[in-house]
Amino acid sequence: MSLLRYATLGAALGDLARGVRETSTNWGDDVERYLRNAGINLPAAWCAAFVQYEADAAAKGLGVRNPLDDVKREALVLDYAAWADGIGGLRAVPVDYGDLALFAFAAPERWNHIGLVVRPPKGLAAGDEFLSVEGNTDDAGGREGIKVAIRTRKVVPGRVRFVRWA
Repeated sequence: MSLLRYATLGAALGDLARGVRETSTNWGDDVERYLRNAGINLPAAWCAAFVQYEADAAAKGLGVRNPLDDVKREALVLDYAAWADGIGGLRAVPVDYGDLALFAFAAPERWNHIGLVVRPPKGLAAGDEFLSVEGNTDDAGGREGIKVAIRTRKVVPGRVRFVRWA
């Protein structure tokens, strides 16, 4: 695993341990910090802004460049997918700790949620389980929730994509 991915995952798990959650819909001190870091100054879905914030903090701490800074709109999951496609579609095989996990909840390959892999799946077969840390999720595993949480997810072809970013 790259040191940057490891440090990013550590930062995200630190915010999980602090119990980061919204204080109002898509807002709160921590959520505001994530969104502002991504150039958003009002309440909005924040899963991608969470990932970007943690990667920025880790890169700054390590004194290295964050490759996710090349994502056009850092608060939009679709732009992370487009960025990955533009660099050759770096689909992570095998999946590793700290890889991006993109989710398409509504339709195949309509990417609308993102997190960081905490425990990779054993393989890429449909139904293989993995853990991810995500912002803007809930206890039911939704994509429009209220907190940072660890989710147990399953590999679903066309609806889950893993991206090696650092």
